[in-house]
Amino acid sequence: LTSSCIKHFDELKENNKIKEILSFFIARLATLVVDMIIMYLGVNILFLNDKFVKIISQITVIVANYVLSKLFVFKKSKS
Repeated sequence: LTSSCIKHFDELKENNKIKEILSFFIARLATLVVDMIIMYLGVNILFLNDKFVKIISQITVIVANYVLSKLFVFKKSKS
């Protein structure tokens, strides 16, 4: 009984790690899209300086990465 319980908990831990890795990559892809949209709008549509827009974009991406990581990727389990 104990070895099967341990094996079951090991499988749950492994599934949580895979879920965490996938959440991490999805969150980073989302912020990549945000970065590309900000750059496109700022440079091609609004004709702003590309370096200025990149600074604004990076600040936005850093904040978004932090928030997404806190809320979705590295959330603490209830157990």
